Amino acid sequence: MHRSLKAPRHTLRRPLRQHAIALATALAWAAGAAGPAQAQFYSVSGSVSSSPVNLFPISTGQAVLDLGSNRLFVGGNAVGSFSALAGAQMSVGQLVAGYGGSGSISVSGAGALVQVGGSGRLDIGSWGTGSLTVSGGGIVDATVIPTDCSTPGVFCGNNIGNGAGSTANLLVTGSGSELRTLG
Repeated sequence: MHRSLKAPRHTLRRPLRQHAIALATALAWAAGAAGPAQAQFYSVSGSVSSSPVNLFPISTGQAVLDLGSNRLFVGGNAVGSFSALAGAQMSVGQLVAGYGGSGSISVSGAGALVQVGGSGRLDIGSWGTGSLTVSGGGIVDATVIPTDCSTPGVFCGNNIGNGAGSTANLLVTGSGSELRTLG
């Protein structure tokens, strides 16, 4: 008589089923332990920096971003993109997109506000290709206030397309979206 050395089928299935349940329990616990996903207020890709003090990389999950009097360069001699999303509150000295490169800036969604102060507030497509899109209720406030621009010899304004061969695109679309430039 010949006996098989194999274990009965039911004894093999039971441990596999127990392992599958244990694995599913561990995965569910790990997903819950990580907590809910953190909101993203900013999206940054490629060539993005600030000057004279480079404050990048930034925390994209922090709603308030104060760059002070620094300039934000997006697409400085390379390709870059920067987005301020719903709920983002940002202040910066100057917004520059496409400075010798290709840069795109987007401000989109309810509550997204970018306040630009200092001289030379907006510079979109400066010796390169730049775009600024304000949509979905986003606001860019680059208001030129005459008293802020009283220093002799200092340019104070906004440029959309600056320099031979430059390309600039400006789009403001959607209910509540604004680009403010006059004081």
